[in-house]
Formats: sequence, C-alpha cells, structure tokens
Amino acid sequence: MARRNTPLVNGSFYHIYNRSIDLKPIFAGKPNLKRFIALLDYYRFPDSLFSFSRLNGLPKDERKNYLDKLSKNTPPSVEIVCFCIMPNHFHLLAKQRQSKGISVFLGNIQNAYTRYHNLKHQRVGPLLQGTFKSVLIETEEQLFHLSRYIHLNPYSGRIVEKIEKLFSYPYSSLPQYLGKEIGFCQTKTLLSHFKNKKEYRNFLISYAKEQRALQKIKHLLLE
Repeated sequence: MARRNTPLVNGSFYHIYNRSIDLKPIFAGKPNLKRFIALLDYYRFPDSLFSFSRLNGLPKDERKNYLDKLSKNTPPSVEIVCFCIMPNHFHLLAKQRQSKGISVFLGNIQNAYTRYHNLKHQRVGPLLQGTFKSVLIETEEQLFHLSRYIHLNPYSGRIVEKIEKLFSYPYSSLPQYLGKEIGFCQTKTLLSHFKNKKEYRNFLISYAKEQRALQKIKHLLLE
C-alpha cells in the first residue's frame, strides 16, 4: 500500500473512501457486503490477537467471548460515525482516536477483504485502487453534509429507486440512525444536533433529489 503524504491527526474527522480497480462490483451479493461490514466492526479495535479469518474458525462460544472482551477492554483506534457500502466502492466518516489508527484500520480491512475475495474467486493481485483516499472535515456544516451524502449514496447511485427503500438499505449505517437496528457507529456525534431521528430523516430527504441530479450530471460529464 502506498504511503500517505499527509499524516492523519488524532481527534479529527475524515471522509474515507476507495473503489475497485476498473470499477468492478467487488461488493455485490449479501455475503460479500456482510463480510466487509464485519471487517469494519472488528478491525476498529487495534492489536487483535487473531486475523478475522482465524477468528471465524474458532468455536462459536469462544469467538463470542473473545469479541465481548475485545469490545469491553480495548478502546477503538477509530470511531466510525457512518458508512455506506456500494457495489464497487465504500464511504466512511471516521474519527481517528489513536496515532496511525485510520491507516492501520484501513490497511487491515482492505488486505483482509482482498484475500477473502481473491480466494473466493480464484484470482490474484490488488482489488482496490491503491491506498484509500481521505479528506479532512474542517467544519460542522461539512460534517453534517458528508453524513447526508454518504447515507444518500444508494439513492443517488440508483441502487434503490425510491427514497422509501433507502431507509431500509442494510449495507449502510442509516438503519442505526433511524433506530431500526443496533450497530457499532457513534450516532450521537450527529444525532445530538437533531431533535429526533425523524428530523434527521427529513434532513436526508430535503437533499435527495438534488444529490441524484448532481450524480446524473457527473456521469454525463465522464462519458
């Protein structure tokens, strides 16, 4: 993985993203999507004793006990605020809590998923476009807009056609924000600024059509 020119700073929020080589759908299918989300959850804790593949080979009770101890006794090196996994790319809004936390976290995730995908499809070589990309979030307004952009991705990218379907898209953190499931994201970072979950939902809807239109223009410009 290539080195980063600008170091990532503890306590700062970043937009983290990457996409597949040749834009191939490497996250297509429920098992692949669930696997990548499980990697996000597991590798946010530093210094894990097991690789994710080895962890999955443990007996169910032993695996559960280990994960329980890990979550209780090990502070995460990365705080994930929200995420969305699309067929050929992913987006994260994350806060670094320990030095080199995001770089190690993303290195572990990308390497683990590449090994899993290559073994499954009998291929060799890189799967993603080199090192991940990162953008420093400098204002509160930028933080809110980015969360909305990330959560609207399945709609603006037409993975779901109707806005109502977006709220049950299972491969993003949005169901956690709407109280439909319990997950590992730090939703209070954003939700504490809204009266309730419905207000956050309306915050997304208010920009949905505009983001879809901008996405269409982007594709036309690239053709």
